[in-house]
Amino acid sequence: MSSLSELFNSVKKVISEKSFLENSKSFDRRPLIERTNALGGQRMKLLHWEVLKECEEIPRSTDEKTVDAIEGIETYDVSKVEVIMVSHQWLRPSLNKDEAHPDSAEHLKASSLNQYSNWRRSWVMENHDFYPEIFYWIDYSCLDQNNPNTGVPLLPLWVASCERFLKIDTPNYNQRAWCRLEPLLSHVFSFADHLNTIDLNFKCNWPNTGAKKFQTLLDPVKGLTTDPNDMPLIKELVDLTRDASMISGITKKINFDSTKLKTFYL
Repeated sequence: MSSLSELFNSVKKVISEKSFLENSKSFDRRPLIERTNALGGQRMKLLHWEVLKECEEIPRSTDEKTVDAIEGIETYDVSKVEVIMVSHQWLRPSLNKDEAHPDSAEHLKASSLNQYSNWRRSWVMENHDFYPEIFYWIDYSCLDQNNPNTGVPLLPLWVASCERFLKIDTPNYNQRAWCRLEPLLSHVFSFADHLNTIDLNFKCNWPNTGAKKFQTLLDPVKGLTTDPNDMPLIKELVDLTRDASMISGITKKINFDSTKLKTFYL
């Protein structure tokens, strides 16, 4: 497996390629995923919405509930698959990897995600006349929790490989460094020009389509971390965004505390 420095350099090379920008605008996420997998880091894993529903909790990567991203997508009609990146604050953080958990003891986050699956599938059926097969990228499930840092350099490419970006709002979300970083990566690398936001009490409220609001991008380097050793990795990822062309084609400079990100609060 490639070293962290080698992976960061490889990611920088990929995001400078013309094909990266072209593939990022396609509904078929496989070319981006295959390009990312070829870098020698962790392969992209995804969690199918029905598996999450059956588990009734967010599974750990070691539970082996995820599938290889390419294999999972190709199980279905590719045109009817949606890949969604989930950004969230870990509710039970700990430096002990065996004790750390992203959800509440009552699994409120998993419940909200299952409700969101129902909402999203209803929205797509109404607007595109089919029920999508939804795959989620959730760090706790899809990033090797025994060696999480070995996948961190790939985050920009994993964000770009997802069609949509979903934020689970919690009271301290905006204070956390990782939670500040992920919307920034979405702003720069995501296919969509907006994100959806739910909270821990979300219930499928279709046909409500949410209230449009604007979230201010905050400096991840000034955010809080449970593990101070995370900050050098976060800084490296922030640096990656400075010169990268946004997927939307907008190249204006990002100014923390003033640049806005469009979001629909459901």
